[in-house]
Amino acid sequence: MEQTPTRKSRQSSGQYAQQTIIELHSSNRHRILILLAHSCAAGLLPWATFPIGGLVISSLFITASLFLSLQSSGSTGIALSLRQAGNLYLRAGVDAEWQKAVITSAFVAGWLIVLTLSGRRRVVCFPDSMEKNDFRRLLVFIRLHGPARHQAGQLP
Repeated sequence: MEQTPTRKSRQSSGQYAQQTIIELHSSNRHRILILLAHSCAAGLLPWATFPIGGLVISSLFITASLFLSLQSSGSTGIALSLRQAGNLYLRAGVDAEWQKAVITSAFVAGWLIVLTLSGRRRVVCFPDSMEKNDFRRLLVFIRLHGPARHQAGQLP
């Protein structure tokens, strides 16, 4: 009796991309979180027991912080390069050089990825800041080559 191969028993083609480059874009979810945080801070001002001058100065600081946060969240220029060997490279600007980075810790949820890289640099990734497949690829890369592997002493 001849056995036909099923999906699980088929040989893989062995052809994988040598590297995946993920360009991070401005995220609408990140902007909404910034607006919510600043709105909550502004909503608490009327209950503060500051003199009127303190309330005015506090509201000016909140407005300036909101403006600067929204302005800086729109211009990321950050890119990640995931290599097949398990190496991660970071480009922190459009004209910047690629630098090798090690994931020291990671927070992964279905709607957010926060990577802490070597050198105390943090990268926040929302699903709408990259292509859908790139978000999935990054999740898989973190599972395979994330901080648990490095903490166990298996540095690449």
